[in-house]
Parts: sequence; C-alpha cells; structure tokens
Amino acid sequence: MKLLRKSQDGVFISVFAMATVLLMTIMISFMADRVLNLLANQADVFSQRHVYWLSYSGMEVLAIDRFAGLNLGPNNYNLAGGTITATGSTSGLHNGGNKTNVVTSKGSDGNSVHNLKWTIGNPVYYALSFDGSNDYVDIGNVFNDVKTISFWIHADDITSNTDQVIDLNGTDYIKVVNGEVTVNNIDTPTYYVNSVSGEQTITAVDTWFHVVVTTATGINVNDMDIGRLEGEIDFMDGLIDQVALWNTTFSINQVRSLYIQGRGFNVGTFGSGNLKGYWPFENNANDGSGNSHNGTNNGATYTGS
Repeated sequence: MKLLRKSQDGVFISVFAMATVLLMTIMISFMADRVLNLLANQADVFSQRHVYWLSYSGMEVLAIDRFAGLNLGPNNYNLAGGTITATGSTSGLHNGGNKTNVVTSKGSDGNSVHNLKWTIGNPVYYALSFDGSNDYVDIGNVFNDVKTISFWIHADDITSNTDQVIDLNGTDYIKVVNGEVTVNNIDTPTYYVNSVSGEQTITAVDTWFHVVVTTATGINVNDMDIGRLEGEIDFMDGLIDQVALWNTTFSINQVRSLYIQGRGFNVGTFGSGNLKGYWPFENNANDGSGNSHNGTNNGATYTGS
C-alpha cells in the first residue's frame, strides 16, 4: 500500500514538473516575442527618424537651393514635425561659377536636435573659363605642319553668339558661330563633334562636346591664341579644355578612340610621336606635350568641372 502511494506521488511530481517547465517555456517565449517586438518597434522608430533627417535635412531639402549651387543659407525649412536650418560656404569655381562645397544642416523635431554635414571634394580635373569679354591664352609659335586639332568645349551661348576658340596664326582659325563649328583658311577640313564625322553642331549649352578638325594640308601655327582671334572684338564665352595639336591627319578610328577616353585622359600619351602641343589647363597653361610651348593666361579662370 505504501509502495502504491509512493508511486502515485512520483507520478504527480513528474507531471507537476513537466507542467511547470511547459509553463515557463510558454512565458519565456511570450516575453521573448514581446522583447523582439519592442526592439523591432524601436528600430523602426530610429530608422524612420534616420530616414527623415537624411531625407529632409539632406538632398531633398538642399535640392531646393541646388546643393553645390550659389547662396546657400542660412535657409530655414518649417516641416510637419520639425524645423531645419541649412547653411553653406562657397569655395572655388565649378563650370565657371562659384559653388557651395560645404553644407551644414541642423534640425529639431521638438524632442531632439540633429546635425548633418556634407562636403564636396576638389574637382577631379580642371578647365579654363572665359568670360566672353577679354580673356584669352597666348601660346605663340608651336609648329609649322599641324594637321589635327582637338579640344573640348562647354559653350554658354549657341543661339546668337560667336565664340573665337583657337587662332592658329591670325589667318587660320576655328570658331563657333551660333552653335556651328567653322574654320577659316584651313584646306578641306574634316569636322568631328563627339567623334561623328562631318558633324559641326554644338547642340546644347552648359554641356561638354569634343571637337576635332583635321586637314591633309599642314598649318603653320606660329602665333596661337586660345579664346580670341587677335584683332577681333569677339572672344570665347564658356569653357575650353584639353587643347592638342598633332602633325598627322587622324583617322575616324583615332578620333573615336580619343573621344572615348574622355576629358580626364592624358592626351600626352596619345600619338605622342606626332604631338606638337597639349594644354590640359590643370591650374596652369603649361604645355603637356614635352615641347615646352607654355602659354600665358590673360584673365581666364581655372575652374573645376
């Protein structure tokens, strides 16, 4: 009889222990779910705040004032849930105009204050900006048998304007008239714009175009100016970069290869045996061909672009 009671007590204890373990497991699982939900909610709140400030204190708000544009701040933005103040500082030039390169934004939603800052680094490469009035670069004597001329141009006006781009000797020169690349006194020229043979049109302002002019008849480049035609009142209004001269007539494949390389390409390594002058305008008017035809800058501005 005692043996039977002990057996029943053991069964009861075992069942109680199992029930207790099951109950604790359920409670732990319930609490774990609550904790996970709480953490998830907190993460959502943090994420939403983070996105809010990155969005509104960042690119969306600053786009109104054209981040890297002029006259940023202090500007105040009253939003549903907070206020943001953005200030900026200008430094240097970009595509011919002053630009903001550091922006600091400070915002408050009533419970906290957030500060964010963006900095635009230095330009990857530079160009030369001409104001259309009296800016030019004097190169002088270069070579007496030039057959290929290459440059990049970024025009400010293509509707009723004449840009004097390169004067080779006072008689032979390249200009852009109402968006059309034309030459004077260069025999049977072949034009290329963005490597398209026969194309002469600059189709848009504030856009870089690659221009090449070739001829089979050598040009005596003995009094070269960039940005003006000596003795004329018209000057270049816009940007010029990567001017280069060779004493060989490029094929269309060579022109295409040069265009594909882009403005950041070191032209000094392209057809170097025939390269007679190369001016990349990296904060100076020096000749990058190794032929020492360094220019003298008269008023033009070196600008990041």
